[in-house]
Amino acid sequence: MTTSKESEAKRPLKLNRPGKLQLKKTVETGQVRQSFSHGRSKAVTVEVKRSRTFERGSSGRMKEVTESGKEAEKVLAEAAADAPVETVEEKPSSKHHLSAEERASRARALEIAKEEEASRREREAEEAERRAEQAKLAAAERERREAEEEAERAKAAEEAKREAELEAERAATQAAAAAP
Repeated sequence: MTTSKESEAKRPLKLNRPGKLQLKKTVETGQVRQSFSHGRSKAVTVEVKRSRTFERGSSGRMKEVTESGKEAEKVLAEAAADAPVETVEEKPSSKHHLSAEERASRARALEIAKEEEASRREREAEEAERRAEQAKLAAAERERREAEEEAERAKAAEEAKREAELEAERAATQAAAAAP
């Protein structure tokens, strides 16, 4: 029988690199229930991205990003901003720093837009008025046609009544002549 010390001695030696940098996954997954407006719900897998904790350094090796490193970068940026720099005249990008020409062109554009809006509203009002007038005329025409049709029906009914009376009178006359 061998002892455990002897078996450890017989194993080959391995070279492990201590402090080997490895990147962890930046996406974590989880389950969430998604519910729909019509009452149905469904389990859905979601992925949550984390910010990377390592980045490639100037030497090409990966290094861990820490909050203190970011703060140091901010301090350096502030120091660089405080240093005297040649001022280069830039065109202002915000509304508060517009040149007179830009303000005038904006005012012209606004005026043109207002005029177009007013003319569009006027056209729409005229169109609505024209449609209302056409609807009124169509209703009057329909009423006139219905009145004419009603008069024709009444005339036809009167004519049929008169015909029936004449037919009844003829039948009565023939019956009286045939009865002696």
